[in-house]
Amino acid sequence: HGLKLFVNYPPWHNQIIISLGERLLRENKAQLSLSVFLTASPKYLDGVRRAARACGDYRTLFAYFNEEDSSDEMKKEIANDVAQEVSSGRGGLLGRRDGYAAGAR
Repeated sequence: HGLKLFVNYPPWHNQIIISLGERLLRENKAQLSLSVFLTASPKYLDGVRRAARACGDYRTLFAYFNEEDSSDEMKKEIANDVAQEVSSGRGGLLGRRDGYAAGAR
C-alpha cells in the first residue's frame, strides 16, 4: 500500500523499495530481497551485492554488474570476494563445484 501512495514521488518510492529489501534480507529471505533490490531505480548496489551473496546467486550478481557501468576494478573486487567465499565453502545455495562454475562465467 505504501508503494501506491508514493508512486508519483520516485525518491520516496525507491526508499520504500530499499526498506522492504532490507527487511526481507534481515528475515533471511535473501532471494526475495535480491528481486526487490533489483527493482529499485536507481539500483541499490550495496543491497544487490549483499542479497546475492547471502543467497549464493552469483549468476545474478555478475550479470547485474556486467550490465551496469561498473568499473573493471569493481568487477575484480566482486570476483575476488566470490572466489574467496566459494573456496572457503561459504558459497550459499550453490555447491562448491557449481559455485566455481558460476564464478568462472
